[in-house]
Amino acid sequence: MLNREQIEIVRAEDALEYGSDMGIDGAEQIYIYYFKDPEKPLEQDVYDICDAFGEYMISAYFLNDEDSSYTELQGDEIGGYKKVILQGESQQLKQEMFRLFIEGYYSPYLNRLFLFKQKIELDCRKQIELEDGMAIIAPILDVRAIGIFSKGIDLVRLFQQITNTELLDTVQGTGAKSRLIEDHNENLRNEIGYLVDYKAELPKQIFKKPELYDFYFTDFFHCYDDDFINDLNKIGQLLKQESVRLFTPHSYYETIRKFIFKKIKQIDVPYAELSIGITEKEYGEILWCSETEKMDFTDFDYLYWYFNSDCFIFGDKEREISILAIKKSLSIKNPLENWKEVELFAANPGEEWCPWLKDEEKFLAELIANYHSGNEADA
Repeated sequence: MLNREQIEIVRAEDALEYGSDMGIDGAEQIYIYYFKDPEKPLEQDVYDICDAFGEYMISAYFLNDEDSSYTELQGDEIGGYKKVILQGESQQLKQEMFRLFIEGYYSPYLNRLFLFKQKIELDCRKQIELEDGMAIIAPILDVRAIGIFSKGIDLVRLFQQITNTELLDTVQGTGAKSRLIEDHNENLRNEIGYLVDYKAELPKQIFKKPELYDFYFTDFFHCYDDDFINDLNKIGQLLKQESVRLFTPHSYYETIRKFIFKKIKQIDVPYAELSIGITEKEYGEILWCSETEKMDFTDFDYLYWYFNSDCFIFGDKEREISILAIKKSLSIKNPLENWKEVELFAANPGEEWCPWLKDEEKFLAELIANYHSGNEADA
């Protein structure tokens, strides 16, 4: 399994340019996996990467320089490359080839390893154009890491399957069912940011690919209630997932004093990982961050309860609305009693928390237009 702490996600808006700079055009998503030792990949890195990607490996292309040891490899010569078939081969051979792929003899920068499908034609003198359903692994950053470049493949979902899950403290025997985690390299921020537009505001469409999801609505403050824990538990059971992450894209500010001077420092909010079996008391403590006393999640207007890219909740405190998004491919219809399709929600948004919505006909009309179940286009 890959180690989450060694992963960085390239922002979606930067993916095309970053990929092009690496000689790979058309990348929609890019993940970077750093080696534990910046000097060279360790045996553990080679093992972990081949264990994670081995079943998807199709072929490796080695730059066929006359001074390199690649000339001795068994394989076809194509466009300045020596091609080695990996599909159907043993993990031992894949590890041997990957080690050579990374370490090389002369320079591995132009070596390419194809996942899922391969290019029919390749030329080492030209940019590679990714095809739909294709991913490429390439050595990057002075061979201190590999880049995984993809088109038409949900790398978010794939990496959730091949990375080590950050075990809850409950599993480790401490008894706690939640913890705060620093979002190093903004991995979670970028993962969610690939799915939603952080700058968009309701009633506009905040989801980048709304045609992929069914949406269900409730009042925002339901997500503070004890009953909401039952919702999280039910969703977790349906997804066969034991935890959910609570995230906000906001920052908070801290005053740092030194002698007579003071400085305002902006601090990114850590996310919380919660067990779906969390108690009412523990959920309240994490919402109000009882242990930190510096911030609490109830301070922020936007919150996400994130299971994975297939199912998560967006909460907008300012407009008092929360949205449950479930990917249509899961074939799961609304599993929760307190959540409604947008038309039903707009007809009766709630007596206690959303009375102002009843007088906002334009707002509700646009909300329905953007989120009704038959909506197949981005707003």
